[in-house]
Amino acid sequence: MKLPNNFFFKMFSPVICFMIFINIAIAQNPIVTHMYTADPTARVFDGKLYVYPSHDVDVCNELQGSNGFCMPDYHMFSTEDMVNWKDHGVIMDQNEVPWGGKDQYGMWAPDCIYKDGTYYYYYPGVPADKSAFRRIGVATSKSPTGPFKQVSHYIKGIQGIDPGLFVDDDGKAYLYYGGGNGKGALKVVELKDNMIEIKDKAKDVEGIVYKGYREASFLFKRNDIYYFTYARIGDNNYQIEYAIADNPIGPFEYKGVAMENIGNGTNHHSFVEYKSQWYLFYHDWSISDNNRLRSMCVDKMEFNEDGTIIPVKPTLRGVGTPKAGDIIQIDRHNGIEKAKVSIVQGNQPRGFQLDYIENNGWVKFDRVNFGDGSLQELRVRASSENSGGVLELRTGNQDGPLLASVTIENTGSWNTWKTFTGKFTGTTQGVKDIVCVFKGKDSYLFNVNWIKFSAGDVPESNNTLAYELQEAPKPSVKNKLTEEELLRIPKKRGEGIAKIGEVIQIDEHNGIENARISPTQKPQPKGFQVGHIDDKGWIKYDRVDFGEGNLKDFKAMVSAGERGGTLELRLDAKDGPILASMDIENTGGWNKWKLISVPFTEQTNGVKDIVCTFKGDGANLYNINWIRFTSSSVPSSLEAHPLEKGYTNTNISTTKTKKVPVANKKQNPIVKAGDIIQIDKHSGIDNARVTPVEGDQPSGNQVGYINDGGWLKYAGVDFGKGKLKTMKALASSGVSQEGILEIRIDSLTGPVLASIKIPNTGGWKKWKLVSAPITGKAEGIKDIYCLFKGKGKNLYNLNWLRFSSDDVPSSKKAHPLEKSGSVSAAVPKASGGSTETPKDRARRLRDIAKGKKIGIPLGQIMAIKSGVGKYLSVQGENIAATADAIGEKERFTVLSVSGNVVAIKSMATNKLFSARLNQDGIPVIASHSGEPQDWEKFTWQKIGEIQFTLKAHNSGLLQVNEDNQNSLTAGKGSKLSIKGILAFEIIK
Repeated sequence: MKLPNNFFFKMFSPVICFMIFINIAIAQNPIVTHMYTADPTARVFDGKLYVYPSHDVDVCNELQGSNGFCMPDYHMFSTEDMVNWKDHGVIMDQNEVPWGGKDQYGMWAPDCIYKDGTYYYYYPGVPADKSAFRRIGVATSKSPTGPFKQVSHYIKGIQGIDPGLFVDDDGKAYLYYGGGNGKGALKVVELKDNMIEIKDKAKDVEGIVYKGYREASFLFKRNDIYYFTYARIGDNNYQIEYAIADNPIGPFEYKGVAMENIGNGTNHHSFVEYKSQWYLFYHDWSISDNNRLRSMCVDKMEFNEDGTIIPVKPTLRGVGTPKAGDIIQIDRHNGIEKAKVSIVQGNQPRGFQLDYIENNGWVKFDRVNFGDGSLQELRVRASSENSGGVLELRTGNQDGPLLASVTIENTGSWNTWKTFTGKFTGTTQGVKDIVCVFKGKDSYLFNVNWIKFSAGDVPESNNTLAYELQEAPKPSVKNKLTEEELLRIPKKRGEGIAKIGEVIQIDEHNGIENARISPTQKPQPKGFQVGHIDDKGWIKYDRVDFGEGNLKDFKAMVSAGERGGTLELRLDAKDGPILASMDIENTGGWNKWKLISVPFTEQTNGVKDIVCTFKGDGANLYNINWIRFTSSSVPSSLEAHPLEKGYTNTNISTTKTKKVPVANKKQNPIVKAGDIIQIDKHSGIDNARVTPVEGDQPSGNQVGYINDGGWLKYAGVDFGKGKLKTMKALASSGVSQEGILEIRIDSLTGPVLASIKIPNTGGWKKWKLVSAPITGKAEGIKDIYCLFKGKGKNLYNLNWLRFSSDDVPSSKKAHPLEKSGSVSAAVPKASGGSTETPKDRARRLRDIAKGKKIGIPLGQIMAIKSGVGKYLSVQGENIAATADAIGEKERFTVLSVSGNVVAIKSMATNKLFSARLNQDGIPVIASHSGEPQDWEKFTWQKIGEIQFTLKAHNSGLLQVNEDNQNSLTAGKGSKLSIKGILAFEIIK
């Protein structure tokens, strides 16, 4: 039903600005959301603040970009109030660089500085002459917004990334840049007056902590103190640090942390003073869940009396005070209740939204400037799949003076956005805190992206903004690959079986996480490698024939330009038994390859799947080109392979790992009807993760973090002669919306074998058995794909699957792992009936009665069916379960809803009835006369294992008719139990 509450979510392809000079009214973090922007350098020119960031896109393939980053051009932005940001469009494209390689997607962090009437724009680029990883180029302009004219050559005598410029009070200009790691990786050089040549040789920046240095050279001056800042992997991982000196060259004195790790894979920053306030600009990856698709942010910063920096803590609220006409992203809140924040979806620019909004929920947003109080209209950008509700704008707190109300209607879906308006009925002036209060009758009312108000003293505040009309924009860079290039892109693992002694090109994988495939760097042969390896990453390789066993050595061709890490060879899964483990140290550079060999510490044989798991401190541990095994049973495998020639076989004595018994299973074990399919033992996975089981299940693993469109493959399922019956799954879910598990044959687009609905089970640790009849056909041995469907992320968890067949009678019996409290997801028949037995239905109704409440739209016409499968009809004062088909007498209209208590009216007799709705819209009903009153509404008094007791609001108790156990009347009397069979189901 709702979009998930998850800040770390993969977004759509990035977009260019939809027109040049867009006014982007975003006062909150991130400050730009219509595209990805990173490495922001902020400068103040002529009273206006400009930001020069890099531009991340996500359309590169394995042949494009550098280190996983895909960056084709540069935009720039400006502001005068720290609220409204203007996108000045592309000021430089990668293919405009006269000395640069074409289509390299390597335009990393830039800077811009003013000197003697000219603006100088500095940037790193990939040189066409391949003389270095990056060279630093210059472009000039008479305006801070360009156009910039390219200097025909890069700055000679230096090479590196992240140029940072500083012009001192005496007019001398300095260029800071970095590249590599370790002492001397950061350089400073004075520039000549022409700003495109170096005056002397570059010097090392002295006095900083080099261990773990990553990027971002930036120097600023305050009160005659020179602050040199940079990003480093320190004690708290990726953080911004600084050192000070009394001159721009140093040596500097290390002072500490300016911003602690914020959970980014990277960070790159700048400091600037604007209108007597200091700010720290940086980037995060909150709207992409990808540390290579980043968004720039800004927060205020302050100094201690001694000049040291008070560490900056990032905020959602950001800086600036919005006013009439500005977009207010209220998800960047200062307080929230009965609502959540998620990534926005649908026809809106990337960013965040408020969702899971409940009645009487609210969100607070500080510092809004209402000017002189001539308020006119409030606009709200919202979506709803329910009946909507009302947004009240109040000042101070949720009970403060009411300024305006806006009615929000159903927009067609949670992802379809519309702008709703309402007039101001109250007034205020000056800078005030605001609170949006949400009212409505459904369980979840609507989603909100932003609000905006107009005022008479700000005429342009009533203009229609592009954000009010915009549909989801298109990607800014198209993937243009030749047929030859397409053939070079690495393919997934084929059908062959790797054997002892063969080289396994590990990039041709069956699954990968926290690592990336890229072209092999010299001096290895052309091909691909696994790089950008992070701690806890892994890569899987199916079907390796270990023969008779007698395993001797595990070999790997590796390179490491930094600290290295550990490579573990595991059996079957990323947490499977360890066969061998090798430590990889710095090899002298990413292109310096070494052959490492370690002995097997455990044995196995036959055809098995293997997983290489990566461990180390942080990110970018090492690269792997290939692996190879040897065995004393295969003498030829002990000889050097042609790819090993020229390399020293570095034998590493490792501490023997704790022995874990490795079962010598039969080759390619087949799962049959009645067997438990532990789906974490997969042959492929995407948009889901394997984690240890939590909750009321035996120890083991589960598949969790399941996102819409994700999938899991399981190879080798024997469906026999195909007389299939039921598919079951053990699942858990802590979200309100229902998810779907589709079982498909052979591929993600193959025939659907079964479709299982997975409801909220009461929590992520509460497991229930869900099932559905097998509606498709399959026979013999097939591969199956579990395709995950739902809205957003974190749909449900799965522990195992099981199917039954008429050919295997025992497969229809309950397995020991199946628990009694099951949830059936039977597919209704065309007649409205079900495959459930009355006993199954009664059990399911009891389970549902314990679930969460939901709402039903007013005026909805429905038919009602009792727990024994009969349709209800009106007979006198009672409702009796006597009809076998839906007729006019069996239809009812919803009159009022209060939470999950409703009043309904028969369309045949106009008599009124009360119903207490449960999670599936299942009511227990009593008949009345007159208009709906409190005495006609009922609540649960007690829910036992098999009995329900209802109590009227006027303290009267329901009575069961003695002559008809399927009917109820309202009245006062002794307390009676009402059996589960008296629950009724709404059939639309």
